[in-house]
Amino acid sequence: MDCGEGVQFQSLRFGLNIQKLDYIFVSHLHGDHVFGLIGLISTLSMWDRRKKLKIYSPHGLKKTIDAQLDYNKAPLNYELDFVELDTTESHKIIDNDHFEVVTVPLEHGIACMGYVVKEKPRPRNLIKEYLHEGMKISHIRTLKRGEDVVDHVGKVIYKNEDFTLPESPIYSYAYLSDTKYLETVVPIIEGVSVLYHEATFLEEHRSRADTTYHSTVMDAAMIAKLAKVDKLIIGHFSSRYESLEKFIEEGERNFEAIELAFDGKKIVLRAQ
Repeated sequence: MDCGEGVQFQSLRFGLNIQKLDYIFVSHLHGDHVFGLIGLISTLSMWDRRKKLKIYSPHGLKKTIDAQLDYNKAPLNYELDFVELDTTESHKIIDNDHFEVVTVPLEHGIACMGYVVKEKPRPRNLIKEYLHEGMKISHIRTLKRGEDVVDHVGKVIYKNEDFTLPESPIYSYAYLSDTKYLETVVPIIEGVSVLYHEATFLEEHRSRADTTYHSTVMDAAMIAKLAKVDKLIIGHFSSRYESLEKFIEEGERNFEAIELAFDGKKIVLRAQ
């Protein structure tokens, strides 16, 4: 989600393998969200990447990256697949067996969008030691789908809960980058497990937030409340603030399950 300066350094610092990247989702083309992208793309090529990298963004990013690659005279070893989108409407851009991704129109003075990632339900895990020779392959497939196995008259032969473990929890994440307060996002992000929402300013600088198309922490907290999310993470704080404690104090007036984002922080969603 976005690719600002220092992304390679931070990836190394926190032990993230950038070679495993399949997708990059860019919210808008302000420098602090894209200036790390050309370096990342070039490094992946120097490391002999062969797998395609897909980049979603507003219009204009492909032209910018292509120009830099052209002047560098350094052809890539792998394919870049740019998907540039209209940011005024919500689009489902990925829908596979594991997850789906939907865009969220935002307002920031230039074309801007957020993203929602939702896991798909996974097949139930079989308790292998409970299976026996009398079971057919079709029986096992039915159990994995979470269904009971029945005979031709509807009588239950194998009860699903006797042969499978409970389904794993399904999680979702909404990333709302730079934007003014915007209630139109609520139906798109409603009920997500985790919402990241920018919170550049405190209420004392409300006028500055309005002028720059940014949000205050109370804006972010209100969106979290209206969308009934489980957890809110706030970030993108203005450098004018020496302490961030007041962001929590103000945000909790609208939404209690709120945390500050900072480099390297881990948010635990499931029991280990």
